[in-house]
Amino acid sequence: RIHYVGKLIDGTTFDSSYTRGETAVFPVNRVVPGFSQGLQLMSPGAKYQIFIPGQLGYGSGDGPGGPMAVMIFQIELLEILSAPENIQK
Repeated sequence: RIHYVGKLIDGTTFDSSYTRGETAVFPVNRVVPGFSQGLQLMSPGAKYQIFIPGQLGYGSGDGPGGPMAVMIFQIELLEILSAPENIQK
């Protein structure tokens, strides 16, 4: 479980679990590579700010800020949950 804020390099916020008022839960392999890499370095209770270059974000795809956009995430790792047994890897 995490709380996070996602911003573009110009400071524009494009996503925030705080704004929604609820934490986010998702498999680490279901996010862009740079986000996944950052999460895997964290321990519960840690707060990181990670800068994700375009090639580790949405690449040439249609992500926040357009193709190859740099994204900045402030992430608070609250808890590491086990994957449900019925989810195939």
